[in-house]
Amino acid sequence: MLTQFLYTVKRLLKEYRSTLVKLCSFILLILVLGSAFSGAFDVTSIDTVQVAYFVEDEGPDGKDFVEMMKQEPDVASLVKFTEVTERAEGERMLADEEVAAFLYIPPEFTQQVNDLSVNNDLYVYTKKQSSFDATVVQNIVDTFTYASNCAYAHYKLTGSVEDFSFDMQEGTKAVEYTASGNKPTSMGYYAVAMLLMMILYGADYGCSGMSEDYFSATGDRLRVSPLNPLPQFVGKLSALSLVTFLEAAFLVAFTGIVYDVDWGTGSTLLTLIVIVFVYSFFATAMGAVIGLVTKGKGEGMVMVAIIAFTFLAGGFVAMPMPIIENLSPSYYAKTAIFNLLYNGSQRLVWQSVGILAGLSAICTAVSTWLIRRKRV
Repeated sequence: MLTQFLYTVKRLLKEYRSTLVKLCSFILLILVLGSAFSGAFDVTSIDTVQVAYFVEDEGPDGKDFVEMMKQEPDVASLVKFTEVTERAEGERMLADEEVAAFLYIPPEFTQQVNDLSVNNDLYVYTKKQSSFDATVVQNIVDTFTYASNCAYAHYKLTGSVEDFSFDMQEGTKAVEYTASGNKPTSMGYYAVAMLLMMILYGADYGCSGMSEDYFSATGDRLRVSPLNPLPQFVGKLSALSLVTFLEAAFLVAFTGIVYDVDWGTGSTLLTLIVIVFVYSFFATAMGAVIGLVTKGKGEGMVMVAIIAFTFLAGGFVAMPMPIIENLSPSYYAKTAIFNLLYNGSQRLVWQSVGILAGLSAICTAVSTWLIRRKRV
């Protein structure tokens, strides 16, 4: 296994000319796409933010909280609230991107207000990737939550809220909305998109590697040799994945230095490395399955898969494709990276990584089964 691993890595590194051509092509693609679509990522004006809300509170405080926000002139100029009749409807509207956020107030809200021993909870759901609209909504809800807490504290101290006043301008906080914060630049977006597309080309390594080992003269010699095919397979798959990962790491480093793409630091960068490595292994394992199933004739299928997966994940044009985007493994890798880099949900980061790891395990298991069953 180790011999196969070292031999494969050494052999691929010697073929540096084709690797350089690939890297230069994607570096140029990032520059072209990032420059051509830069206007689509600039926030020039703030449109009215659409927010759905559902108050399930059994008491009056939940509705009072929403009405307090709706009656504030500064909020009314930014946000349009739409009441829904059930929680599922609000979640659907958010999933279909009809609204930027969904505000849900649970049944026990009023009870929690009157019980100092428990936290007073309400829920703000936003899109999977943080957006400017979601930031506006979160800021407003945080402000009014702070105001409510201040009013309650004032009441406990004085026994009245008649002389209590709250200036929303003083309660809001400035949120810097930049590529290093909540939204990618065009160069940052296409750096991620082309990084994932280039990693998918690792499937070509997997496909051609399996074709060579099982459907060529080399494969014929391996069949009659006493070598165990499984360690050979694991060694080669690991080597191909490592080379794909190293190519991706170079692209990350280059775009970070030359294009000023923010890939994060510290723990963020380490998590990015994990995501890139897992996706590199998946791409190679997927290519191995295609190579084994098609008996060495899957190069065309690999190219179709690369283009289709990149398109469905918004790799060429930054546009959402609800439901069908979930068919693309690149969508999960993109979700993980964007949520990691732009202050999104950490739960989604690791959920997406888990899905990719599961797909990798499935591809590896299928390849192993095909080899053991000698169906190749």
